[in-house]
Amino acid sequence: MSVKIYPAAPEKESCADYRVLVNGREVPLQTARVSAYPFNRRWPGHQRQIEQTELCNFVAFAMSGETEITVIPLHPFSAVHIRPRSLPASSTVGADGVITIRLREPACFTVEPYGTRHALHIFADPMPAYDVGGGEVLYFGAGEHDAGTIELHSGQTLFLEEGAVVYATVFAQDAENIRILGRGILDNSKNTEKILFEANVSGNNTDCGNALREHAVTLIGCKNVEIDGIILRNSLLFQVEKHFEYSMIRTEEELGSIRGVRLEGVNFHSLQKPFFLFAGHSASSPCEDVVCQDLCWNGEPVSASFFERQSQKNEFCRNIRLED
Repeated sequence: MSVKIYPAAPEKESCADYRVLVNGREVPLQTARVSAYPFNRRWPGHQRQIEQTELCNFVAFAMSGETEITVIPLHPFSAVHIRPRSLPASSTVGADGVITIRLREPACFTVEPYGTRHALHIFADPMPAYDVGGGEVLYFGAGEHDAGTIELHSGQTLFLEEGAVVYATVFAQDAENIRILGRGILDNSKNTEKILFEANVSGNNTDCGNALREHAVTLIGCKNVEIDGIILRNSLLFQVEKHFEYSMIRTEEELGSIRGVRLEGVNFHSLQKPFFLFAGHSASSPCEDVVCQDLCWNGEPVSASFFERQSQKNEFCRNIRLED
Protein backbone atom coordinates (compact mmCIF):
# COMPACT_ATOMS: atom_id res chain seq x y z
CA MET A 1 0.00 0.00 0.00
CA SER A 2 1.16 3.55 -0.65
CA VAL A 3 -0.15 7.06 -0.02
CA LYS A 4 0.63 10.43 -1.59
CA ILE A 5 -0.47 13.37 0.55
CA TYR A 6 -1.07 16.57 -1.38
CA PRO A 7 0.42 19.83 -0.11
CA ALA A 8 -2.01 22.54 1.00
CA ALA A 9 -1.71 26.21 0.08
CA PRO A 10 -2.35 28.91 2.73
CA GLU A 11 -5.99 29.93 3.12
CA LYS A 12 -7.52 33.29 3.96
CA GLU A 13 -10.27 31.70 6.04
CA SER A 14 -10.09 28.33 7.70
CA CYS A 15 -11.56 26.11 10.38
CA ALA A 16 -10.21 23.09 12.21
CA ASP A 17 -12.90 20.66 13.36
CA TYR A 18 -10.76 17.52 12.96
CA ARG A 19 -7.34 15.95 12.87
CA VAL A 20 -6.83 13.43 10.07
CA LEU A 21 -4.08 10.85 9.64
CA VAL A 22 -3.58 8.47 6.73
CA ASN A 23 -1.48 5.39 7.48
CA GLY A 24 -0.23 7.28 10.52
CA ARG A 25 0.78 10.43 8.60
CA GLU A 26 -0.89 13.77 9.34
CA VAL A 27 -2.90 15.18 6.43
CA PRO A 28 -3.28 18.98 6.17
CA LEU A 29 -6.85 20.22 6.57
CA GLN A 30 -8.30 22.45 3.88
CA THR A 31 -11.45 24.56 4.05
CA ALA A 32 -14.48 25.33 1.90
CA ARG A 33 -17.58 27.44 2.49
CA VAL A 34 -20.89 25.56 2.23
CA SER A 35 -24.56 26.02 3.06
CA ALA A 36 -25.42 25.76 6.75
CA TYR A 37 -29.18 25.36 6.27
CA PRO A 38 -31.27 22.33 5.26
CA PHE A 39 -32.90 23.98 2.27
CA ASN A 40 -31.94 25.73 -0.91
CA ARG A 41 -33.58 28.48 -2.92
CA ARG A 42 -32.82 31.34 -5.24
CA TRP A 43 -32.63 34.58 -3.32
CA PRO A 44 -34.53 37.55 -4.81
CA GLY A 45 -32.00 39.94 -6.25
CA HIS A 46 -28.92 38.82 -4.33
CA GLN A 47 -26.76 35.90 -3.32
CA ARG A 48 -27.36 33.89 -0.16
CA GLN A 49 -26.21 35.83 2.92
CA ILE A 50 -22.89 34.72 4.33
CA GLU A 51 -24.60 34.21 7.71
CA GLN A 52 -26.40 31.23 6.15
CA THR A 53 -23.14 29.50 5.28
CA GLU A 54 -20.44 27.77 7.27
CA LEU A 55 -16.87 26.59 6.86
CA CYS A 56 -16.14 22.88 6.57
CA ASN A 57 -12.95 20.84 6.30
CA PHE A 58 -11.77 18.53 3.56
CA VAL A 59 -8.62 16.50 2.96
CA ALA A 60 -7.17 15.18 -0.30
CA PHE A 61 -4.60 12.48 -1.01
CA ALA A 62 -3.91 9.61 -3.42
CA MET A 63 -3.77 5.95 -2.42
CA SER A 64 -3.26 2.42 -3.65
CA GLY A 65 -4.12 -0.68 -1.68
CA GLU A 66 -6.03 -0.79 1.60
CA THR A 67 -5.49 2.41 3.54
CA GLU A 68 -6.20 3.32 7.17
CA ILE A 69 -7.71 6.74 7.77
CA THR A 70 -7.86 8.07 11.34
CA VAL A 71 -10.33 10.89 11.99
CA ILE A 72 -10.20 12.69 15.34
CA PRO A 73 -13.19 15.04 15.81
CA LEU A 74 -12.21 18.00 17.98
CA HIS A 75 -15.73 18.59 19.34
CA PRO A 76 -18.06 16.29 21.27
CA PHE A 77 -20.35 13.98 19.27
CA SER A 78 -22.65 11.07 19.99
CA ALA A 79 -22.83 9.21 16.66
CA VAL A 80 -21.13 9.31 13.29
CA HIS A 81 -22.42 8.70 9.77
CA ILE A 82 -20.11 7.86 6.88
CA ARG A 83 -21.61 8.40 3.44
CA PRO A 84 -22.17 6.86 0.99
CA ARG A 85 -23.16 3.76 2.91
CA SER A 86 -21.93 1.67 -0.01
CA LEU A 87 -18.37 2.89 0.65
CA PRO A 88 -15.85 0.03 0.20
CA ALA A 89 -14.62 0.34 3.77
CA SER A 90 -15.06 -0.76 7.37
CA SER A 91 -15.08 1.63 10.29
CA THR A 92 -14.91 1.66 14.08
CA VAL A 93 -15.29 4.33 16.76
CA GLY A 94 -13.07 3.93 19.79
CA ALA A 95 -13.97 4.76 23.37
CA ASP A 96 -11.84 7.90 23.00
CA GLY A 97 -13.98 9.07 20.05
CA VAL A 98 -11.33 8.31 17.42
CA ILE A 99 -12.87 7.13 14.13
CA THR A 100 -10.86 4.55 12.19
CA ILE A 101 -11.75 3.84 8.56
CA ARG A 102 -10.11 1.05 6.56
CA LEU A 103 -10.66 2.01 2.95
CA ARG A 104 -10.16 -0.76 0.42
CA GLU A 105 -10.06 1.38 -2.73
CA PRO A 106 -10.06 5.06 -3.75
CA ALA A 107 -13.33 6.90 -3.07
CA CYS A 108 -14.82 10.29 -2.20
CA PHE A 109 -16.95 10.36 0.94
CA THR A 110 -17.99 12.31 4.00
CA VAL A 111 -17.59 11.71 7.72
CA GLU A 112 -20.43 13.30 9.69
CA PRO A 113 -20.10 13.20 13.49
CA TYR A 114 -21.97 16.51 13.99
CA GLY A 115 -25.15 15.69 12.08
CA THR A 116 -25.57 17.62 8.84
CA ARG A 117 -23.24 20.42 9.98
CA HIS A 118 -19.45 20.68 9.60
CA ALA A 119 -18.99 17.42 7.69
CA LEU A 120 -15.49 16.26 6.84
CA HIS A 121 -15.09 15.63 3.11
CA ILE A 122 -12.43 13.08 2.15
CA PHE A 123 -11.07 12.89 -1.40
CA ALA A 124 -9.11 9.62 -1.58
CA ASP A 125 -7.95 9.55 -5.20
CA PRO A 126 -6.28 6.80 -7.19
CA MET A 127 -2.60 7.42 -7.80
CA PRO A 128 -2.30 10.12 -10.48
CA ALA A 129 -1.43 8.90 -13.98
CA TYR A 130 -2.41 11.72 -16.33
CA ASP A 131 -1.25 11.87 -19.94
CA VAL A 132 -1.20 15.55 -20.85
CA GLY A 133 0.57 15.16 -24.16
CA GLY A 134 -0.90 15.76 -27.58
CA GLY A 135 -1.83 19.42 -27.31
CA GLU A 136 -1.20 22.73 -25.61
CA VAL A 137 -1.12 22.53 -21.81
CA LEU A 138 -1.91 25.42 -19.46
CA TYR A 139 -0.05 24.26 -16.36
CA PHE A 140 -0.43 25.54 -12.79
CA GLY A 141 2.00 24.11 -10.24
CA ALA A 142 1.70 23.96 -6.46
CA GLY A 143 0.94 27.29 -4.79
CA GLU A 144 -1.59 30.08 -5.22
CA HIS A 145 -2.38 31.57 -8.64
CA ASP A 146 -4.69 34.52 -9.36
CA ALA A 147 -5.58 33.79 -12.98
CA GLY A 148 -8.79 35.80 -13.55
CA THR A 149 -10.64 34.29 -16.53
CA ILE A 150 -9.05 31.30 -18.28
CA GLU A 151 -10.41 30.80 -21.81
CA LEU A 152 -9.85 27.36 -23.28
CA HIS A 153 -9.61 26.73 -27.01
CA SER A 154 -9.74 23.53 -29.06
CA GLY A 155 -7.02 21.04 -28.19
CA GLN A 156 -6.02 22.69 -24.92
CA THR A 157 -5.63 21.05 -21.50
CA LEU A 158 -5.86 22.99 -18.25
CA PHE A 159 -3.77 21.11 -15.68
CA LEU A 160 -3.80 21.86 -11.94
CA GLU A 161 -1.00 20.12 -10.06
CA GLU A 162 -1.44 18.78 -6.50
CA GLY A 163 -1.20 21.69 -4.09
CA ALA A 164 -2.25 24.27 -6.69
CA VAL A 165 -5.05 26.70 -5.81
CA VAL A 166 -6.12 28.61 -8.93
CA TYR A 167 -8.44 31.57 -8.32
CA ALA A 168 -10.23 31.76 -11.65
CA THR A 169 -13.27 31.22 -13.81
CA VAL A 170 -12.93 28.95 -16.84
CA PHE A 171 -14.75 29.63 -20.11
CA ALA A 172 -14.90 27.83 -23.46
CA GLN A 173 -17.25 28.21 -26.42
CA ASP A 174 -17.46 26.08 -29.57
CA ALA A 175 -14.24 24.31 -28.58
CA GLU A 176 -13.37 20.65 -29.17
CA ASN A 177 -11.10 18.19 -27.39
CA ILE A 178 -10.53 20.21 -24.24
CA ARG A 179 -9.63 18.86 -20.80
CA ILE A 180 -9.47 20.13 -17.23
CA LEU A 181 -7.32 17.72 -15.24
CA GLY A 182 -5.20 17.35 -12.14
CA ARG A 183 -5.53 17.19 -8.38
CA GLY A 184 -5.44 20.90 -7.62
CA ILE A 185 -8.25 23.27 -6.60
CA LEU A 186 -10.14 25.63 -8.89
CA ASP A 187 -11.37 28.30 -6.48
CA ASN A 188 -14.09 30.71 -7.57
CA SER A 189 -14.24 32.81 -4.39
CA LYS A 190 -12.81 35.93 -6.05
CA ASN A 191 -15.63 35.92 -8.59
CA THR A 192 -18.15 38.61 -7.60
CA GLU A 193 -21.58 39.46 -8.94
CA LYS A 194 -22.30 42.73 -10.69
CA ILE A 195 -25.61 44.25 -9.57
CA LEU A 196 -27.34 45.99 -12.46
CA PHE A 197 -30.31 47.35 -10.52
CA GLU A 198 -31.88 46.89 -7.08
CA ALA A 199 -34.29 43.96 -7.05
CA ASN A 200 -34.57 43.14 -3.36
CA VAL A 201 -37.96 44.72 -2.73
CA SER A 202 -41.12 43.38 -1.10
CA GLY A 203 -42.98 40.88 -3.28
CA ASN A 204 -40.22 40.62 -5.88
CA ASN A 205 -39.34 37.10 -7.05
CA THR A 206 -36.57 38.01 -9.48
CA ASP A 207 -33.69 35.68 -8.70
CA CYS A 208 -30.91 36.71 -11.05
CA GLY A 209 -32.27 39.06 -13.71
CA ASN A 210 -30.83 42.07 -11.93
CA ALA A 211 -27.24 40.86 -11.79
CA LEU A 212 -24.43 39.38 -13.85
CA ARG A 213 -23.01 36.21 -12.29
CA GLU A 214 -20.45 33.80 -13.69
CA HIS A 215 -20.14 30.07 -13.04
CA ALA A 216 -16.81 28.57 -12.00
CA VAL A 217 -16.67 26.74 -15.34
CA THR A 218 -18.83 27.66 -18.35
CA LEU A 219 -18.76 25.44 -21.44
CA ILE A 220 -21.00 26.38 -24.36
CA GLY A 221 -21.33 24.40 -27.58
CA CYS A 222 -18.20 22.35 -26.85
CA LYS A 223 -17.45 18.78 -27.95
CA ASN A 224 -15.26 16.06 -26.40
CA VAL A 225 -14.78 17.62 -22.98
CA GLU A 226 -13.12 15.82 -20.06
CA ILE A 227 -13.06 17.10 -16.47
CA ASP A 228 -11.32 14.81 -14.01
CA GLY A 229 -9.67 14.93 -10.61
CA ILE A 230 -9.84 18.62 -9.73
CA ILE A 231 -11.67 20.04 -6.73
CA LEU A 232 -14.09 22.88 -7.46
CA ARG A 233 -14.52 25.25 -4.51
CA ASN A 234 -16.61 28.28 -3.53
CA SER A 235 -18.44 28.96 -6.78
CA LEU A 236 -20.54 32.10 -7.07
CA LEU A 237 -23.17 30.23 -9.11
CA PHE A 238 -22.97 26.67 -10.49
CA GLN A 239 -19.61 24.94 -10.25
CA VAL A 240 -19.94 23.81 -13.88
CA GLU A 241 -22.48 25.10 -16.39
CA LYS A 242 -22.50 22.74 -19.35
CA HIS A 243 -24.11 22.95 -22.77
CA PHE A 244 -22.00 20.60 -24.88
CA GLU A 245 -21.55 17.24 -26.59
CA TYR A 246 -19.61 14.01 -26.00
CA SER A 247 -17.98 14.36 -22.64
CA MET A 248 -16.74 12.63 -19.50
CA ILE A 249 -17.63 14.50 -16.30
CA ARG A 250 -16.82 13.72 -12.68
CA THR A 251 -18.40 16.58 -10.75
CA GLU A 252 -21.82 17.50 -9.33
CA GLU A 253 -24.13 19.99 -10.95
CA GLU A 254 -27.20 20.73 -12.99
CA LEU A 255 -26.79 19.41 -16.50
CA GLY A 256 -28.49 21.47 -19.18
CA SER A 257 -28.87 20.91 -22.93
CA ILE A 258 -26.17 18.26 -23.27
CA ARG A 259 -25.44 15.35 -25.62
CA GLY A 260 -23.28 12.29 -25.26
CA VAL A 261 -22.23 12.87 -21.63
CA ARG A 262 -21.12 10.26 -19.10
CA LEU A 263 -21.53 11.22 -15.43
CA GLU A 264 -19.57 8.70 -13.39
CA GLY A 265 -18.90 7.91 -9.74
CA VAL A 266 -20.33 11.03 -8.11
CA ASN A 267 -21.42 11.24 -4.47
CA PHE A 268 -23.89 14.11 -4.18
CA HIS A 269 -23.79 15.36 -0.61
CA SER A 270 -26.57 17.91 -0.35
CA LEU A 271 -29.65 18.73 1.65
CA GLN A 272 -31.81 19.48 -1.38
CA LYS A 273 -31.86 18.00 -4.88
CA PRO A 274 -28.44 16.70 -5.97
CA PHE A 275 -28.84 17.36 -9.67
CA PHE A 276 -31.21 17.97 -12.56
CA LEU A 277 -31.07 16.81 -16.12
CA PHE A 278 -32.98 19.28 -18.21
CA ALA A 279 -33.45 20.24 -21.83
CA GLY A 280 -34.27 23.45 -23.56
CA HIS A 281 -37.50 24.00 -25.40
CA SER A 282 -36.35 23.32 -28.95
CA ALA A 283 -34.62 20.61 -30.95
CA SER A 284 -31.47 22.74 -30.96
CA SER A 285 -31.01 22.38 -27.17
CA PRO A 286 -31.81 18.79 -26.20
CA CYS A 287 -30.64 16.68 -23.30
CA GLU A 288 -29.89 13.30 -24.86
CA ASP A 289 -27.58 10.28 -24.94
CA VAL A 290 -26.53 10.64 -21.29
CA VAL A 291 -25.15 7.79 -19.16
CA CYS A 292 -25.13 8.11 -15.36
CA GLN A 293 -23.15 5.44 -13.50
CA ASP A 294 -22.51 4.76 -9.80
CA LEU A 295 -24.30 7.84 -8.47
CA CYS A 296 -25.11 8.28 -4.78
CA TRP A 297 -27.06 10.94 -2.95
CA ASN A 298 -26.45 11.30 0.79
CA GLY A 299 -25.17 7.76 0.98
CA GLU A 300 -27.92 6.04 -0.98
CA PRO A 301 -27.66 4.83 -4.59
CA VAL A 302 -29.66 7.00 -6.97
CA SER A 303 -32.60 4.83 -8.06
CA ALA A 304 -34.35 4.94 -11.40
CA SER A 305 -37.53 6.31 -9.78
CA PHE A 306 -35.61 9.12 -8.08
CA PHE A 307 -33.76 9.86 -11.29
CA GLU A 308 -37.03 10.18 -13.22
CA ARG A 309 -38.60 12.48 -10.63
CA GLN A 310 -35.62 14.83 -10.62
CA SER A 311 -35.16 15.09 -14.38
CA GLN A 312 -37.30 17.16 -16.66
CA LYS A 313 -39.63 15.21 -18.93
CA ASN A 314 -40.24 16.66 -22.34
CA GLU A 315 -39.72 15.61 -25.93
CA PHE A 316 -36.21 17.05 -25.98
CA CYS A 317 -35.00 15.04 -22.95
CA ARG A 318 -34.30 11.51 -24.22
CA ASN A 319 -31.98 8.47 -24.31
CA ILE A 320 -30.87 8.83 -20.69
CA ARG A 321 -29.59 5.71 -18.95
CA LEU A 322 -28.88 5.01 -15.29
CA GLU A 323 -26.37 2.21 -14.57
CA ASP A 324 -25.44 0.42 -11.32
